[in-house]
Amino acid sequence: KTRQYAEELRIANLQLETETEKTRQANRLKSEFLANMSHEIRTPLNAISGFATLISEGDLDSRSREDYMHIINTNISILLKLINDIIDISIIEAGQLTINKEVFNLHKMLEDIYATFSEKLRVDGKSNIKLIFDKSDSSNKLLNLYCDKLRVRQILINLISNASKYTQKGHVKFGYKIEDHDIKFYVEDTGRGIAKEDHSKIFNRFEKLDESKFHRGTGIGLSICNALTRMLNGKIWLESEKDKGSTFFFSLPKVVYGVKSKLKDLSKQEKFTLRLNNKTILIAEDDESNFQLLKSYLVKTGAIIFHARDGLEAIELGKKQKFDLILLDIKMPNLDGYQAIDKLRKLLPDAPIIAQTAYAMSEDRFRILEAGFTDYISKPISKQVLYTILSQHIA
Repeated sequence: KTRQYAEELRIANLQLETETEKTRQANRLKSEFLANMSHEIRTPLNAISGFATLISEGDLDSRSREDYMHIINTNISILLKLINDIIDISIIEAGQLTINKEVFNLHKMLEDIYATFSEKLRVDGKSNIKLIFDKSDSSNKLLNLYCDKLRVRQILINLISNASKYTQKGHVKFGYKIEDHDIKFYVEDTGRGIAKEDHSKIFNRFEKLDESKFHRGTGIGLSICNALTRMLNGKIWLESEKDKGSTFFFSLPKVVYGVKSKLKDLSKQEKFTLRLNNKTILIAEDDESNFQLLKSYLVKTGAIIFHARDGLEAIELGKKQKFDLILLDIKMPNLDGYQAIDKLRKLLPDAPIIAQTAYAMSEDRFRILEAGFTDYISKPISKQVLYTILSQHIA
């Protein structure tokens, strides 16, 4: 019995040591993640703040001003992606991410991604990297996929972004193949490659391989890809060797053929000038800077702008004035957008009411539309996307 107790004690101690080591490892990764996150947030903020100050001081030639604005916009995009990644990993961890399936044209989505990254590589000065959209299995342009378009696009963008980050020369190639009842996407690069012993770590939360320390990033992008793929009932894996490049694959079920999507893709609209001469638009927005931004966008269209600072003011203005369209913020003091929309609908039954919101999750979109809004636009608001949405709802 003494030997049995001793053996049980030894096993229990080993298990305790193993669990303790796992806890230490998790705490270390989280600490490194938080320290890295601080760096990743402060770095683009430093550029945005610094170059904005230089622009405000004036005395700049047009070329310098254009270069500074490009730097600011680039760093805003970096910061926005970081924020989106943090939000995504948080809602995934909390089990609150909702998958919303729709039928969409796969070829069109991949063409848009190709155009976006071709321009990004050009702007970033990476002309030594060739971006290739492999269309060998994409001849049928009516091929449609029934899935969550936003999440499929997000996985591909994360993988292509990673591939271009770690590739100094050669190519980044992406495409898909139909295999039985599944569709297999791939992103191939000629970068530094990943050692086989690190393959099991690459999709871990907060994990950054030693070689990644030479590059910016949070170490959560591939973890998000892994989680999203699983939620879409698919799988993700890689093939890679050190100094021989990498290929990431993910497969998804249920391909749909020959179905035309009714949804419009607003991500790549041609630039145009919207004409809204003498159209009356009410902007319900409590944040003064956000109101000034929307006003600046819309004044150029010839529209007549009214301002309400909360839902109560919007209702009072609706009693006095007929509006051709209302931009209604969701989160406002006194009376928010959800509380105000019913009364505004009764006062102005024919006016399109567009929700403008910083809530950008897919479940928020459905809640907004179910509440009775005509459409919605998420912040940060792009002028071209705003013009596109307004052009669909105001004559």
